[in-house]
Amino acid sequence: MELLLAAARTSFDGSSGGQEGDLAAREIHEIQQCQYAERSVEKYRSLMVRYLRWVVENKPELATETFTTSLKLDKSDSPTKKSILATFDSAPASPPLHFANLEPDGFLKWVHSRKNQ
Repeated sequence: MELLLAAARTSFDGSSGGQEGDLAAREIHEIQQCQYAERSVEKYRSLMVRYLRWVVENKPELATETFTTSLKLDKSDSPTKKSILATFDSAPASPPLHFANLEPDGFLKWVHSRKNQ
């Protein structure tokens, strides 16, 4: 989202201003103030839980030690949704993944695994 806003600002910096510049500024402001529907947020959180669970089970080297040690496991030794969601609040200070080590192929494998379900 921030990248999109930065790109929009950059593309409008060179404009002649006036109505077009005002319109761009209003659109950027509206995007920043956008409130997502509760259902959209819940869907996103659900997908992130599934992705993080998949990472822990299939690519554990991508998960941070802080994240993995904070997880509670269910009867099948899979991280519980509740324990994964609990980590979302501390994510900026204590990220769940080593983001620098993420590769597109790994994410695409997860996407492919979702299609097979």
